[in-house]
Amino acid sequence: MMHNRSRWTPGMVSAFALVLTLASACAPAATPTPTSPAAKPAATLSAPAPTSAPAPATAASPSAAAKPAASPAAPSGAAALRYTPPATPPKLSQTTVKVASVSTSWTVRMAPLVAKEKGYWTQEGLTPVDLTIVGPAPTHMAGLIGGGFDFSINLSTDTLIRANAQGEKVFAVAGSSNAPNYSLFGKGVAKVADLKGKTIATDAPGGTGELLTVDILKKYGLKREDVNLVPVAGTVEEREQAVLTGVASAALGSGAAPPRMGANGAVLLANVSEVYPEFQFAVTAARGDILDQHPDTAVAFLKGLVRGFAYLQDPANEREILQILKKNDVAVDEANWTETLKLQRGLMTTDGSPTLRGTEVVIGREKEAGRIPADYTTAKLFRSEALEKAQKELGLRP
Repeated sequence: MMHNRSRWTPGMVSAFALVLTLASACAPAATPTPTSPAAKPAATLSAPAPTSAPAPATAASPSAAAKPAASPAAPSGAAALRYTPPATPPKLSQTTVKVASVSTSWTVRMAPLVAKEKGYWTQEGLTPVDLTIVGPAPTHMAGLIGGGFDFSINLSTDTLIRANAQGEKVFAVAGSSNAPNYSLFGKGVAKVADLKGKTIATDAPGGTGELLTVDILKKYGLKREDVNLVPVAGTVEEREQAVLTGVASAALGSGAAPPRMGANGAVLLANVSEVYPEFQFAVTAARGDILDQHPDTAVAFLKGLVRGFAYLQDPANEREILQILKKNDVAVDEANWTETLKLQRGLMTTDGSPTLRGTEVVIGREKEAGRIPADYTTAKLFRSEALEKAQKELGLRP
């Protein structure tokens, strides 16, 4: 973990809403470009990204792509959580919520499944919480906008920004994947330049995965037209499998996948963090009408989710997390569980907080591509009132 970036501490959280507004209005981020990542700020509002990305491998071996980022024993968000739930669950204005997850991946499903299986949401008055897998991100976004879901877990930040910028009443309410959590894996190639003329598996056309793949190619001197980008519908694991089976020469995979991919002959070619050292990859989102009409429900939902994130950070819970995933039929790389969980911890929010700078980088990238208006700011994207209250009730802020 990086130690030159401070986390969201209780003293910092109280200024969250003001910081989001003023940072964009008074000190906008420099527009990021793939070949020249923006400079790092003195502080962020959440858990930092891993210290550095693994160097691109030149041989397909587990050791070349399996070095985990350093992980502290007790990150601040988890360590600060000393919460006793109410003896009697509160009566909420809406007790049932529909929650969408964009992926079947264990990296996405861990926190909500822990919150559900440990009874955190039930303790806050939510019964039941309906967890549904809906992907890819554009389909997921349509379901949220259309009212099919109340909350979205780990929705790609750029997808949400575009919808919000177009006037849709959907907002980021918490962090999720607070750092770049994609790596470019290949098989039958040794470096990114070798991909010229080859097939790369991506998500939906115009999706986050495709756009980030193009950004990586650009950094290494390749153009979009130099490769054959082929959408592979489904999960990131399916795109990883396309590489392992030879259907594609490369694909973006999970940042926690190096041990498994390396063990199966794949090469780690590059990391998204090489292009964007700071990048709010995904957020927790909500519809505006839920925040307006059922603020108590939103707070209860976030309290349970934050407790789930905090639980993941404690190494003592490693085996129980694995059992929860297996109970819910979530595919896990059990042989490399300790190592992959360590990698993933460094990418997630520890207390629900997003990163301000990482979000500004995503917004700058969207502006540069002409996908959102030039005057768009973080203040339009975030609604922090529910998270602030949830953190206060959890004892994470004064």
